[in-house]
Amino acid sequence: MVPKAISLTLVSFSKENIQKELLQELYKPEVLDDLMKESDFVVNRRKEVVQMLGALNKAEEYVLIKPKLANTDERSY
Repeated sequence: MVPKAISLTLVSFSKENIQKELLQELYKPEVLDDLMKESDFVVNRRKEVVQMLGALNKAEEYVLIKPKLANTDERSY
């Protein structure tokens, strides 16, 4: 029973120390900037999506507003 307790203590200690070291490496400012940087694909895709959103907003405006204008034009004749 004693060797299991010693092993558990050693494993727990090692785990905590490894976690500390990994977090210290991960949160270094120079590494953090690289990790947070988006890939070129993501940047380009975001631009495409923004353009598509603009086109969809214009289409929605056309669908919602233009028929109302068409109905008012018909009544005036």
